[in-house]
Amino acid sequence: MNKQNIKLLCFLFVIFSLMGCMNTATRLWNSGPYMSDEKRKIYDICDDETDKFYSEENQRELWYKFWNECLKTKENQ
Repeated sequence: MNKQNIKLLCFLFVIFSLMGCMNTATRLWNSGPYMSDEKRKIYDICDDETDKFYSEENQRELWYKFWNECLKTKENQ
């Protein structure tokens, strides 16, 4: 085997090794670690409730404050 074939094999090995990590890395980047179904439901409920009162584009700061308060109250129930 020449050097180019060895480099190609090493490259393919690295790519295939990293492909197994991509789902975990993407999930961590987008939404943090895995959430339970209960916590995901709380996030969805608070998101829907907050969207009724505030527009995320125009009132982002108020939207996040209301959303955080909703999460705190729902998680403590």
